[in-house]
Order: sequence, then C-alpha cells, then structure tokens
Amino acid sequence: MKQTLLFALLFCCCLNGISQSWTTQELEKANTAANINILSNEEKEVIKYLNLARLYPQKFAIIEVKDYSPSSYKESLLVTLKYKTPVGLLYFDESMYLLAECFAKESGESGKTGHNRISCSNEYDAECCSYGYEQGKDVVLQLLVDNDVPSLGHRNICLDESYKKVGLSIKPHTTYRYCCVLDFTRSSRNNYKNEPVIQNSNQYDQPTYTNESTITNESNSTTTTTKTKRHKLISLKLGGNANLLFDHVNNFNNFNNAVNNQVSYHLNAMFGFNLGKGKKNTTLGLFGNFGKYNAKNPTLLNNNLFSSTNNFLEIEGGFLIKEFFRISGGYGYTTLNSINLSSNNYATFSSGFSIGPKWLKLDFLNTLIIPKNNQKVIYRPSVGLALVLNFIKKKS
Repeated sequence: MKQTLLFALLFCCCLNGISQSWTTQELEKANTAANINILSNEEKEVIKYLNLARLYPQKFAIIEVKDYSPSSYKESLLVTLKYKTPVGLLYFDESMYLLAECFAKESGESGKTGHNRISCSNEYDAECCSYGYEQGKDVVLQLLVDNDVPSLGHRNICLDESYKKVGLSIKPHTTYRYCCVLDFTRSSRNNYKNEPVIQNSNQYDQPTYTNESTITNESNSTTTTTKTKRHKLISLKLGGNANLLFDHVNNFNNFNNAVNNQVSYHLNAMFGFNLGKGKKNTTLGLFGNFGKYNAKNPTLLNNNLFSSTNNFLEIEGGFLIKEFFRISGGYGYTTLNSINLSSNNYATFSSGFSIGPKWLKLDFLNTLIIPKNNQKVIYRPSVGLALVLNFIKKKS
C-alpha cells in the first residue's frame, strides 16, 4: 500500500513538473499575430497570451495564474479556467487595430480611463481597456483576473468564443504610464486572411496556489452600439486687435510716449484646416490683418515704411498649434491711397497665444516687421478678441 501511494505521488509530481512550461508548438499556435508588422512585440504578446488562455485554460491556470497576486477575483478565475471549455483562436483585425490605436492615443493624452470616446469611432462589438502595464502578459492577466470589476466584463469578453478577431494598441498614458485598448469583433472587417477556428480539448486539474500581495486594477469593460462621431474640419476666426509699434532705439526707452502716440487698431481673420481629430487640433491657417496705423507714429513715417494714409494689409501662413500657440510668417502691402496687392513693402513674422472658450478667444500676438530695403526692424505687440466658428464633418 505504501509503495502504491509513493508511486502515485511521484507520478503526480512528474506530471506537475511537465505542466509548468509551454511547448514550442503551443506558443507558435497561439502567436497568430507573429507576422503582423504594424504591431509591436508587446502587442503581439497580448494576442498570444489571450490565445493561450482560450486554447489551454487549465494549463494557463497552472503556469500563469497560480502565482499571481491573491484576491477573490484570482480564485474565481482559477475556478473559471478549471471548468472552461477551450475556444477558438483570436486573429488580428486591421480595422479593430485602427479603432484601438485612436482611442489609446486619445485616452493616453487625456489621462482618463473608461470608454467615453471624443473623436474616435466605436465600430467594435466589445472593448477592454487596461491601465498601468506595458508587457503583454501583464495586460492579459490584469484583464482576466478583473480585480474589483464585479461584472467580470473583461474576463468574459477575453474568453468568449463568439469573438474571432481583435485589434489592440499599447500607448503611453499621462496618469497610469501605459494603457492598452483591445477592440473585438465577431467577424472579419478587413482583407487579412480569415484563419479557421482551432479548438483544443486538453484538460488539466485545478492547481494549488500561494498568496501574494494584491494589485490594483483600473480597467473597465463594455459592449456598445455604433455611434456617430464628429470632428472639426474647417475653422474661421474673425476679430480685432489694438497694437503698439516699437523700434529698438526710440520706443523701448520711452514706453509712455509709445503708448500715447502709437496705439493703433486692425481687424484680423484666420481661415484654417484642422489637421487632427482630437478635441484640440493643430490648424494649418491663412492669417490676414487689415488696419490703419496712428498718424502720429514717428517710427514708420520717418522710415518711409508706410504711405501717408497708413493703411496696411498683411497675409501670413502658418500653424495654430493645439488651438493655443500661433507661429506664422508672410508679407505686408500698402500704397498712398489704397491697398495694392501688387506691391509688397515688408515681411512679417508672428507668434503668440490664443486662450479662452472654443468660440471666443483672447489673442496675444507679437509681430516683427522687416522692411525689404534694410530699414530697422520694428516690433509690434497686439492684444484683441476674436470670434471662432468651427465647421464639422460627420464621421460614422
């Protein structure tokens, strides 16, 4: 009897030892995204470990989950995996990848969690979001354990046999260092090869496990219907500014005199094309100024930069970065009695800031006026208000 018990104990020990590592064949079968060049190595690892859990749930429990941080959620995962029937592989889907990449960037830049998309479409069947981990294996374990998520939404999605395709993206996150967004679909939506579903019927006994420290899980899961998203395409900005004129000799040493004699006004406009789909985009803009300088201004009149009427028109091209910082350059035009676009008298370079709500901005602008005939460079600071109109484009 003792010999029989000893033999049985040795057999179990050997079986347990054999089960503590993945075979080359198992890893290759699970690594369905190995040849997808647009994915990083860690993103490929996420798909691989998801597939290991789906194909070999009992063995996954022994190798990957047994020594994971202790919690009631970990224990329930071990029970789930013990009785889980293996399901088919997940394959990469390019359209899901683009959705996940967009939202991972948006979440990372905003530092927020959850599934509330601002500018990214949500044409997926299910979504999981993980925070705090860069390594693919850590992302998968966090989603499967699903600490502090009573619905176990992530776990259910990851092990659901109805989902055949997945796209994911790992991006930096300003609050949790990293975020990983996984978007799932039940059918293929791209031209990648639709691989057959492979199932594995191998079963392993539920392992024993040790207790370790608990980790924090910030993930959330959801399945949603498709919504219509909108993003800004064209911006139009109209306003007015008050400005001063300084040259480096006369005005910087006598600011009061500059204020009394050189306060002038002009109207300005911007026509811009928004380059992104985020809440605050960089705008490629065409900027225009039209006004009349104070006739008492000695700097411009003495240097013969402007006509006696002092009218001017300036056109600049440049960027409004994140709807906040402007940098632009262009030309100014003037004649004796009217504006003549055939004559450029000076070059301009401008930079400044635009602050306020999305429809009304307070502009602070610094402009260098550079005459073409080697006269002294003139500095023109200005401040004003502008009304902003945004034209939007629908995006399903």
